Amino acid sequence: MTAFYDIHFAYSCIIRLYCIYLFLTSLEYIYLLPQFSNGGIFSWKIMKLSVHPHIGRSGIGFLFNKAGFSAIVFTRLVLSICLFAAPLQPLAVYPLAILTATSLLLALRNSIGNDGTDQMSMIISITLFITFASGDPKIAAIGLYFIAAQSILAYVIAGIAKGLSPKWRSGQAVFQIMNTETYGYEKIATFLQRSHPLAGRLLSWNILVFEIFYFLVIFLPYPYFLLLMIWGILFHLFNAFVMGLNHFFWVFLATYPAIIYANMALHHYLH
Repeated sequence: MTAFYDIHFAYSCIIRLYCIYLFLTSLEYIYLLPQFSNGGIFSWKIMKLSVHPHIGRSGIGFLFNKAGFSAIVFTRLVLSICLFAAPLQPLAVYPLAILTATSLLLALRNSIGNDGTDQMSMIISITLFITFASGDPKIAAIGLYFIAAQSILAYVIAGIAKGLSPKWRSGQAVFQIMNTETYGYEKIATFLQRSHPLAGRLLSWNILVFEIFYFLVIFLPYPYFLLLMIWGILFHLFNAFVMGLNHFFWVFLATYPAIIYANMALHHYLH
């Protein structure tokens, strides 16, 4: 674990995990490319109605037709492979700059349906670019602290939001999610429907406790903080296999090296 206290090693892990996320999302976009043509459900003719009129009429529209969108996606695919192979190369700042630009373009192109994965991806991308562009070890350390803080805040805020909901506190929310067409899983929904209400409450409070108290991952000493991280990995694996939220797994896993670095830096300072 002490290897994560090395800034270079931590960034190497973050970039490689983030590249897996980029690679998988790029493949999914490639599979959906026909839907981004003029006759597809994600046609720019339709999607530009959701952005500011000046943007919709601007000259960057050529980037958002099928040909331009394909170029963006394939660029991300190629760069994800290159960075995975050599994450700390001196010229990494250039592919990171391009990836940041393509992330901004994708956020503009797909302004509907973005979620926490897209936001965390943007945070990682911009932070990596600023860090590599500065070349300053102090900025690099701040970048790791920032990624760690953003990841922890994402968990805690999500937990607090759920805790304020009576349906989450009662356990009804888990059943209702499992009973949906998009994110549901019929076997789990059937099990919860036929089981004692305590089963739903246990699943619900398992998530609530994990998310609300995830901030302790910074303060707990080794090896106890690893229990929260393993809890998080299992949480995202469940969401990936059951709910199809595989993007969340890789993009949040990419923040874990920063969290480990922040934890070790804090305890090194205290001792």
